[in-house]
Amino acid sequence: MSSETNDEDGVSLRPILNELRKPIHSLDALKALLRSSSKSLQIKTIDVVKFENVDQEFSASAFSASDVRHVLPLQDVILQQIIPTWYDALVEDGSNELVDALFNPPTNSKHPSALVAVHAHMALLSALPSSPAFAVNLLEHLVKDWSLDKIHLTLFSTPLEISDGQLQSLWSDYLRAVFAVPAKVANATRNNSPERLTFSEYFPQTLEMAERLIEQWARMNPKQSTIDSLAQLILKLVNTGFFPPSPSPNQPSFFQINSLAIQRQLRQKKSQEETELAPYGRLWNSILSSLPSPIVHKVAGSLLGSMEWNEGISYSSLVQRKISNRVRILCGILGRLHADGRELWDMVSFVLIERPWPEEVAMALSQWAGDGSRSHSQGEKALEELLRRTLELWTSSQYVKFSLLGRHHCSSHQYPPDVTALLLFTCSLLPSTSPALKALLANQRFMSAIALYIGHTDPAIRHCGMLAAEYIAQRLGQKLQFDGWEEPGQGREWCKTMRKIVEGGFTVTPESDEEDGSEAEMPTPNQAPTSPTPPPATRPLPADQPTLYDSDDSLTGYAQDSAPSSRSASPTPSELEEIEKEPGLAIGRRKIAKPVYLIQLAQMLISGKGEGQDEKSEPDRVEMALNEGAGLIRRKRGFGLELDENAVNLCIAFLNLKDNYDVDGFANKRQDILNALVACCPTRSAPCLVEQFFIGEHSADVRSAILTALVVGARELAGLEEPPGPQRFASRMLPPSLHHKYVTASDLDPIAPSSSPIHRIASTITRQAIDRTRDANEVKVPQVIREKQLRVRQRPLGRGIVDLDHQSGGGNTPNQPSAFKDIAAEFFIMPLINRLWIHIRDEQAREARTRYSSSAYRGDGSGMILNPAILSQFLLTLTILLHAGRHSPAYLGVLAPEAVELAVTMGTRSASSVPSGEETEVEGKSGTKANVLASALELTLETLDGSWELDQGRTIGLDHAKIVLAVREWVQKVFGAFEKGLLVDEGGGDGETRARRASAGVLLVVEEIVTKWTAAMLRF
Repeated sequence: MSSETNDEDGVSLRPILNELRKPIHSLDALKALLRSSSKSLQIKTIDVVKFENVDQEFSASAFSASDVRHVLPLQDVILQQIIPTWYDALVEDGSNELVDALFNPPTNSKHPSALVAVHAHMALLSALPSSPAFAVNLLEHLVKDWSLDKIHLTLFSTPLEISDGQLQSLWSDYLRAVFAVPAKVANATRNNSPERLTFSEYFPQTLEMAERLIEQWARMNPKQSTIDSLAQLILKLVNTGFFPPSPSPNQPSFFQINSLAIQRQLRQKKSQEETELAPYGRLWNSILSSLPSPIVHKVAGSLLGSMEWNEGISYSSLVQRKISNRVRILCGILGRLHADGRELWDMVSFVLIERPWPEEVAMALSQWAGDGSRSHSQGEKALEELLRRTLELWTSSQYVKFSLLGRHHCSSHQYPPDVTALLLFTCSLLPSTSPALKALLANQRFMSAIALYIGHTDPAIRHCGMLAAEYIAQRLGQKLQFDGWEEPGQGREWCKTMRKIVEGGFTVTPESDEEDGSEAEMPTPNQAPTSPTPPPATRPLPADQPTLYDSDDSLTGYAQDSAPSSRSASPTPSELEEIEKEPGLAIGRRKIAKPVYLIQLAQMLISGKGEGQDEKSEPDRVEMALNEGAGLIRRKRGFGLELDENAVNLCIAFLNLKDNYDVDGFANKRQDILNALVACCPTRSAPCLVEQFFIGEHSADVRSAILTALVVGARELAGLEEPPGPQRFASRMLPPSLHHKYVTASDLDPIAPSSSPIHRIASTITRQAIDRTRDANEVKVPQVIREKQLRVRQRPLGRGIVDLDHQSGGGNTPNQPSAFKDIAAEFFIMPLINRLWIHIRDEQAREARTRYSSSAYRGDGSGMILNPAILSQFLLTLTILLHAGRHSPAYLGVLAPEAVELAVTMGTRSASSVPSGEETEVEGKSGTKANVLASALELTLETLDGSWELDQGRTIGLDHAKIVLAVREWVQKVFGAFEKGLLVDEGGGDGETRARRASAGVLLVVEEIVTKWTAAMLRF
């Protein structure tokens, strides 16, 4: 029906939708609009029929595409505007059926009702967060009244004026919604879903509906578009996990739930020809042919996994009847094996031959290929193709040499199928006149494989090859017999059972032989058949067959009087070559020479570089490079230009090195190497590490290693020793060497700050600055002076971090510590500060571009530079570098102002321009974390303390008075907030403690500077 026809009847959806979007002032007006909507959608409710009193309005008519696109907006408007305001009034008036019918229409209405139900699934799922009670209640009735099979049959069996593409798209949206119902309802109700919508109840019913849908379409003549929609349903089931490789109590399986129904449909009717598949099977073949190969492989694997394969190979007719029944299911679902069916054969190779299955599958696979319901020539060609693919694996030298016994003689589900049994079953079903069977005598690969089997060191595997050689030779009229079969053990019992089956008449049982007319007695994949079957006929061996000449004596058995050797066979030269190439079986390891030159050290980290290097020696080379790297770098210091030329390459190589081989002490050894590079070649290594910190896609651990290397290397250049870690009671600790060997992360104090060198050094520096400021201000309080004079003050045992002013010249090491003050600004501090400003600018620009998109970018995510953990460590690194470079010529005029400005910026606002939604009481809406705030205060404290020590704050107080006053205002606000007990973001731990302590120190030192230079600051 066109839109004009609807307009003539006065029931077009568009004006109704426009009216519903406007404010509605009365209940009667709303009911009139809802009745008009039901009339337009041909939904017949009691209220509509009673009000209109005309039933002829609901005549069968086509539903146009122009009306389809208004259904979902109509339901969204009702859910968003009508339900919250008017639904209670409609319930009191008894007219709520008008609303319910627009989501769950009566099933006796015309075909547009199915389209309404399809859109209702999507609309109700989107309304779960806002109206959970209404949406869940309607969904519970909707999935009951409009099941999956009912909706599909209505959509694809009724002519609609919409294209096949639109119909397929609508079906795809419906499948996406119907499979998301349990999860979304559970989230909306907090795991308090109605029983019908729980996972354990909903999906088994959905799987039964899917099978019933295929069963109903098999009785009709579906179009290709219908088959494509069914293939889309199977694809959704596979991707959702309902075709598992093996049944699980926690995961429903399509074939396990529908096994009885599938077998009932695949039973051969007496009216059908033997070569004819049931309509149900033909529809399954059409559906699978429309799916990609990986999906078909999963369906086939799930079908086989749903069957119980635990009977073992047996000569009994009961076991063979069960296997024949399963072959009928395979033929019905997957199709018959034809020699030219490449896709089906690829599936057989992938699912059956290369995956773990018990040995019964070998018997079923051979019967599937030699299906007795087809012509003799077709079955023979299929068996020849199966023989060819089986021989590809059975004759592989790698398979024979390196596979375990389970790969030749399968006894559990943990091993691939018994390929030897598959070879024997296939050869037994082929006639002796088959060209493929005769060609085995001239097949050089087959003869070489027999020799490999007979020469195998495992007697059970050796017997598999001997059995195959004997049986195939007998089928071809050759005389070959090995001795020793009467002795027990070593796989001989299995070989006797196999010989009895293949020589005693293993044949293909036709499908019609299983027909007994009783549906209740039909066997399932998990139930043994009960119908009697006559025993298979015995194939007589051909008599007086001509002896074919064979020049290869490798099939001749050993003489009976030759005693078997107790020694295992020696490896051949070809085997020794393969062992040498195999890393896991290598005999001996090549010794790795220590590197002498730095270029050799770099080549050790690159696979295949350098003389005599290969993949097998890579773990040893990496370990040698880590063990010898730091010592070699320090030996090359001041020795020509070798270190300058290779420092950058070594920095990048060790930063990108991953611990792929679990080297002991990997992180510590790499850190020692990076420390040595910075200490021995600072002008090349430090700028490279700074650049890698900002541009490299490195993890947080690597960035921490870069900052640690800069800190340790700078202090080594400055001649400063690393402060000792926290001392413990001597009797509670092992000797230092054993302590470092056995200490673990759980042994560290979880309340104490991080044990990394950066945190430990920065904590000591901050404590010294606070102590100096406190001591200087205590002189101004007479009461404190008197108490100190009356108290005996002990001399501290350790020196801790020594001030640069008190460093003696005799303490200089060969590393020339005084050199750091000349290079601190150019190669360490200013590159870090400048690159951070550029990085913040770029990140905020990127955040601004994506702020209003659906996936906004944040520059302070986990592992990123502006993340609070990494940014806090970065500010502590600057604190330590400024302390070590205090005597730099550029300290007062350049380094101190730049560092203080950066610290104030990081301490007063978040580095990310995207609001995080968290507001702190200390910093308002800035979102500054406690660790970042503490690190910024410690950086400010160290910088101002250094300025006071050098010139009592004259340079920074006069030349940069605005920065000093800004620091004063900021620290007064922070200190006052802490005194009032206000909270800080992510506070309550070590970060808040550090921030409280540092804020007091900064307040004291900035007051000293302001008091000292107030008049001059005002004059300037």
